[in-house]
Parts: sequence; C-alpha cells; structure tokens
Amino acid sequence: PDVGYLGFANIKSDDATCDIKKVFKSIDATTTNTWVDITANILADLPGIFDYIEISQIIVNPANPNDIWISFGKISDNNYRRVIRSIDGGDNWIDYSLNLPGIQVNDIEYYKGSNNGIFAATDIGIYYTDDNYYDPTNPNGSNTGWICVSNNLPVLLINDIEINYTTNKIVLGTFGRGIYEAELPTSLPFTMNTDNPFDCTQDLVISTNTTINNYISCGNIIVNANAKLTI
Repeated sequence: PDVGYLGFANIKSDDATCDIKKVFKSIDATTTNTWVDITANILADLPGIFDYIEISQIIVNPANPNDIWISFGKISDNNYRRVIRSIDGGDNWIDYSLNLPGIQVNDIEYYKGSNNGIFAATDIGIYYTDDNYYDPTNPNGSNTGWICVSNNLPVLLINDIEINYTTNKIVLGTFGRGIYEAELPTSLPFTMNTDNPFDCTQDLVISTNTTINNYISCGNIIVNANAKLTI
C-alpha cells in the first residue's frame, strides 16, 4: 500500500496557542496525496504526549505499513514517552520506552531482517529493542524493553543512525565527535564492535612515537617524555 506518515509542529515560544503538533497519515501518499489527521488517536491513548515534546522521527515497518514508531526529542523527568508505537495503522498507540533514559531520542532506525528491531540514538549513546525484548501486544508485561548497546563507544551525543546493508554496518553521526561505524550483530544481545585499537577504560600511556588514525575510547591520554603522539 502507498502509505505515508507525517509529523508537523508549529511552534511560537511567546504564544502557547501556536504550539501545535500533528501527525498525519496517507494511504495514497505518492498518487492522490490525501492526508488524514490521526493526532486525536494518539492523544486518546497518551494524553498530553505532545506537551513540550517535539517529534524527532517517524519510521514504518517496511514489510507492514500499519506498524509505526514515533520518537520524541525532549528531556523528560521520567523514563516514558521517549518512543511510542502503533501496530494497527495509527488507530491505537502504546508507550514504547521501557528502560530508555529520560532524555531526548534524536533518531530511530528500523533494522531489516530482525524481529522488528529498532535502534535509538540518544544524547548519551545508542539503544536497541525488538519484539523479542519488547512485546507490543503486551507492553506492560514482563519485558526487557530497550538495551544499551554503546559498548566500546565514548559518551557522545548521537544525532543520526544509518544502516548500510551492502557492507553490513551501522553508521552513527554524532554532534562534534565524528562518525562511527560497527558491524551489524549476528545475534543478540550484542556488543558494538567498533574499529578501535585503543578501546580501554584506563589511561592510555604513550611511551614511543605513536600515530592514531581511529577514534579512541579511554581515560586520560598521557604522553611520556621524548614520545610523540600524532592524531
């Protein structure tokens, strides 16, 4: 089906009446292009969800256009309403944020070939969940929810996630700390096995002339006398 979803925000900070957020759905997005406002469906299940919270991303299951996730990009004093999900085309919605920290989710990305796996980019790292960890038909049941998969990554703000299925790698775009990539997992749970020869939690001591071409994840960098570090 030719289905599409669109998030909209009209914000004017000095006028609360202009702080309007909407979600629209179309079943003919590239043809007749007719859009229907489904915001009321979200508010019916999650009242106040749009209060001071911005939509950061909407993604759709590529095999099922009725399976939708929406992420939000605002800091919260609780650990819910970071991500919400609908499995019936936007008629009904659930909070899908179990074990996500109460910070903004900047991006989410669907992992093709998984059991509806989703990666979430946050201000402190990357998280993952799928239907094995988080059952959408029983969201209040005994679920693991989201798991942190930032192993081997420094603490950083991740803005964007892309998956390259040709090279079988996940690529992370960060705020001010470059671009990182890792092999996609073959099993879960998994470690982000990034190409980092200096992965450590202790100080990195440079005793001889050393050149670092990759990023480093460690404590302090100490360069001994008569040694040179080139980055």
